[in-house]
Amino acid sequence: MLTTLLSGIRAWGLVIAAFTMSYGALKAATISLNLEYQTNYGLGLILFLPHGIRVFATYFMGFRALPPLLIGQLICLQLYPHPGSSLAMCLAGASCAPLAFEMFRQAGLNPYYSKGTQSLNWQVLLLVGFIASLINDIGSRLILSVEAPAALFSPSYFLFVMIGDITGLMVCIVIFQIAVHQLQAKIH
Repeated sequence: MLTTLLSGIRAWGLVIAAFTMSYGALKAATISLNLEYQTNYGLGLILFLPHGIRVFATYFMGFRALPPLLIGQLICLQLYPHPGSSLAMCLAGASCAPLAFEMFRQAGLNPYYSKGTQSLNWQVLLLVGFIASLINDIGSRLILSVEAPAALFSPSYFLFVMIGDITGLMVCIVIFQIAVHQLQAKIH
């Protein structure tokens, strides 16, 4: 029981730290490239690593990833405020991946990690990540519909958000695959 509790606390801490650090890295890169961070339209539209963290956390933890993802979103809201940030936006972002995974599970497909799985099914992970991005974008648009500039509702902005989310997920997949291969090489 205690081992399970400690394992859960470590997993939560890892998700919160990874999400917060990926968001911080995005801010640091955006500032160093002299992009406009306050609108968060620059680098985040090209490579949004926090989306990859959302998808991976949910892949490994299931719906239990929602609380640490929400905590990570709330920490980022405090550390890196930008226009449009709100508790509702944090909830939309944190819940998009768990909702997408659950949709697949309800459809009879189980995209979650299971012990004994030999390799990562990156095609399924990309598909679930794409659906999670759609859920996040639709939820964000509904929340922002009152106060958002019209540019946020253009098809080109929607496309850039999807590209940023998917490239962020792809980078996380590559990093994960490299880490697994390195660990396997050390074991053998």
